[in-house]
Amino acid sequence: MNTTLPLCRSLVRWTSGRSTVSATLAVLLSCTAIHAQAPRGYDASLGTLPEAQGFWRYDQGSPAPVVVGGSLQQGPTGTYQFWYQYLPDFDLSVSPVTVEWELKVISSSRNGCRAGWSMAVQDRNHRGVAVNIDQATISFEAGGGTGGACTSAAFAQGTGTFHRYRLVVGAQVALYVNGSPTPLLTTALGLAGVATPEYCNRVYFGDGTRHASGQTELRYLRYTPHPGIASDYWVISLSTGGSQPIQIDAGSSHANQQYFLLGTLSGTSPGFTFGGIAVPLNLDAYSTLVLSNPNQPPLLGGFGTLDANGHATATFIIPPLAIPGPLHLHHGYVVLSGGAAAYASGALPVKLL
Repeated sequence: MNTTLPLCRSLVRWTSGRSTVSATLAVLLSCTAIHAQAPRGYDASLGTLPEAQGFWRYDQGSPAPVVVGGSLQQGPTGTYQFWYQYLPDFDLSVSPVTVEWELKVISSSRNGCRAGWSMAVQDRNHRGVAVNIDQATISFEAGGGTGGACTSAAFAQGTGTFHRYRLVVGAQVALYVNGSPTPLLTTALGLAGVATPEYCNRVYFGDGTRHASGQTELRYLRYTPHPGIASDYWVISLSTGGSQPIQIDAGSSHANQQYFLLGTLSGTSPGFTFGGIAVPLNLDAYSTLVLSNPNQPPLLGGFGTLDANGHATATFIIPPLAIPGPLHLHHGYVVLSGGAAAYASGALPVKLL
């Protein structure tokens, strides 16, 4: 079924004759903003669980985690208990992500490549890697913990020691431990064994399997995602309407240059090329609607000039719509310099339910 035309027709009827619209605050599911070029993640020193810092928790009944003395204490787990967060649309082959964390493993068992504690990062193309840690071994699982190839190395954790990890995920993947300049493990970027939307554009950590158990303490986990575009809100109710504030950060090198936002209901791959710049959006009827109505609903602030820091703000807003969901939209922008394309952001997702 073509979901683009029903939404576009509804939005055309809504925007007809309107110049401005006030935001309708809806029941929104929110995630922590992923701000461009700034590390994001979880910090146990704040004294709160990950779900209070923008993560969602998937839990099948393990003991309740607690934060004590600046560390997240988890386990002993008996089944799934992990946290995850979705990121703006990104491609690890061209935009590497760095993940750092500090972890104490009190106990952790293993079943094949899976262990009682793991973390993973996965991009829009279902590519990524999972790091699985038990008391004696660290392993990479290609694709981010969904059945990919396994590579392992011995590493003795001890039971009372925190270790610092730095994972660099790009076309090649490398894991560094305790500040060593030599990686403990390396591998090529792998494809996920399961290619479904929930395994795209996300970071997760915790016990990601029912086949092993773990007891751990985590002080922090932070990551640097694809730069350029961010939001505090990722899901809008179709029945009530709502808005997604959009933060634009093209960097100071693009200060005072013009930009325009685009949108799509048709996904991000293969995208298109504009003035020699790759834009990760597939053009469709919604793209035409946005371009034909600059700075009008549903995309306020979609055309303008960046400030002295290369920043701007925009808002995606919809009224209550009687159309079937879910719908998956993406927005991104292009920066113009002297009338020519100079930069394109990643794609920021929003789901209409």
